[in-house]
Amino acid sequence: CRDPAPYLVIYVHSAPAHLEQRTLIRKTYAHPHNVPGIVVRTLFAIGVSAAHQEALSEESAMYGDILQEDYVDSYRNLSLKALSALRFINAQCQHARFVLKCDDDIFVNIFALVRHLQSLEEGSPAPNSIFCFLWPYMPVMRDPKSKWYVSQEEWPQEAYTNYCSGSAFVLTLPVVTAIVNVVPITAYHWVDDFYV
Repeated sequence: CRDPAPYLVIYVHSAPAHLEQRTLIRKTYAHPHNVPGIVVRTLFAIGVSAAHQEALSEESAMYGDILQEDYVDSYRNLSLKALSALRFINAQCQHARFVLKCDDDIFVNIFALVRHLQSLEEGSPAPNSIFCFLWPYMPVMRDPKSKWYVSQEEWPQEAYTNYCSGSAFVLTLPVVTAIVNVVPITAYHWVDDFYV
């Protein structure tokens, strides 16, 4: 994230086995020379996977864009994945203008996104901005057979408060810092879209 500071940092939630998706992302929307005059940096947030660790180490040595922390890479640890990326960006990328979070099964029109962000800057957007698709009062999944199952103990209400869809959203750096700062005083929740 240094020399020159990126305009946009993309952090992608990726599973250890998803080399093909990461390769495609590197060759398409996250390619660093896509938008002339705009510095874009990408990192892939991944947890620990004994079955894929050797391949991930080789991939990291080759591309230098793997962010891996010591948590088991699983669906119920996606909030840990998000926090690892946000902490890294907050510590290492303080001069970036925007941060895009997306999943490795999402394709981003990087040209339209950068144009949109630049047009927002012309209108002097608030420095504390979040750009996302808002889910208003989504019902909590109570079916124990669902991968999205949440027990009454985990979340007692029948719906979540408003939150951003986690497939893709954009944050300004002050928002990243604010999120990182409130983590120690915020109850943890494994549903990462809602938690973040």
